[in-house]
Amino acid sequence: MRIPLSVDAATSDRRRARNDRRTLIRARWLWDGTGAPLVRDAALAIEGDRIIYVGTYEEAARRGIARRTDYDEFVRLPEATLLPAFMDLHLHLSDDGWTPLRLLSYGIATVRDTGNSHRALIRLRERQRRGEWVGPRIRTFGPLIDAAPPHWPHLAQPIWEGDDVEAVVDRLIADGVDGLKTYVRATPDLVGRVAARAREHRVPVTCHCGVCKASEALRRGVGSVEHVWSLDVLEPGQTWADLDTDSSRVLDLMDLFLETKAWFAPTLAVMKAGELGWTEAFTRFPGYDEYPGYLRSWLAKVIDTTGWDEKRFSLVAEGFRRMAALTRVFFQAGVPMLVGSDAPFVPVGMGLHYELELLVEAGLPNDAVLAMATRQGARYLGLDEKLGTLERGKLADIVAVHGDPLADIRATRKVDALWIEGRSVDVEALRAKADRIVARAPSTHSSRIPPFGIPGGAS
Repeated sequence: MRIPLSVDAATSDRRRARNDRRTLIRARWLWDGTGAPLVRDAALAIEGDRIIYVGTYEEAARRGIARRTDYDEFVRLPEATLLPAFMDLHLHLSDDGWTPLRLLSYGIATVRDTGNSHRALIRLRERQRRGEWVGPRIRTFGPLIDAAPPHWPHLAQPIWEGDDVEAVVDRLIADGVDGLKTYVRATPDLVGRVAARAREHRVPVTCHCGVCKASEALRRGVGSVEHVWSLDVLEPGQTWADLDTDSSRVLDLMDLFLETKAWFAPTLAVMKAGELGWTEAFTRFPGYDEYPGYLRSWLAKVIDTTGWDEKRFSLVAEGFRRMAALTRVFFQAGVPMLVGSDAPFVPVGMGLHYELELLVEAGLPNDAVLAMATRQGARYLGLDEKLGTLERGKLADIVAVHGDPLADIRATRKVDALWIEGRSVDVEALRAKADRIVARAPSTHSSRIPPFGIPGGAS
């Protein structure tokens, strides 16, 4: 509940004109993301877009920081935990009206788009700066750089034999991408050329591996790998149900991650959806009920489980368990990890929270998983001086979740409040608006272009 203060109107107007509106938040708990213990009966003060105090309410009162008449707004959240706002570091945005609203309503203030029309995303950022588009902070890793013919043509930058790869990289970086992504049909040579040129520009490269194995990509300078199923840890003829997490392949790849200081985004949620098949996932995953019909109808065809027998489902389920175990082994070895949902293949917004839950189920500690979605994400993006923790002087990207996520990670699902750069975001209004847009959307998908991302790729 927000409790507006009765302050002098002229003073309040002057503050807003100088962008120094002041807000005081009191919450039951606060997790600042620095590794410090959970703060109980916490206070956090904001001035303009910055945090100016983090600590206990008692200490704020003792120091004269908690005087309510000094603030434009006082917010009490007696059952909530304050955390740094979340980052979803693997998804594909759509400019469909409801996707950005869903992300914000689930406390996600920053996203890394891992394959899209980069120019469309850059235009969205420009509109956002002008206040014409409401959505999370965007870091774009450009279109999918893929060998021709590409796997997803509508989101790809296809590379044909004889193309000047370095010129393509130069152009994408000149356009304003924050990073690059190579995709499943890219050869080791292509991945290496992209990584080498990007390194000259000091731009990161990630890889969804396929033709180029993860070990090959890492040796060629890629800085991160997407998806557990990208990892070349299986012996010839093995399935994921046969994986031995103590095998030499696992240990060698893990050592290579550590040697190259590369990041790993496991995206367990989309692995889980693949285990179930999407039609079954609709009934067992949280969040698909918030999807428009056209997207559900298309996803149902992505993995068709018609004809799967009990043995096939059992093998796939065992494969997922071993993927989760592999993720735990990598974490315990010290491989740095990112949290990403791969939305819209898993529910936009809710998918991030389900990813957190699956990581905890895999055996990762709650606080480590929360750090991946906040502090670690900010470090990977090079934003850690401004974001990722709740500290004095940092941008006020703050989420309040109902309950204590250190005790039960599922508490992150229920967002009570959100601030982005000090501005309060009405999450309930966003949810309601997204619901209205979804309700008006078509029930079936009829276009030949897949209904995710923004078509155009390199256009």
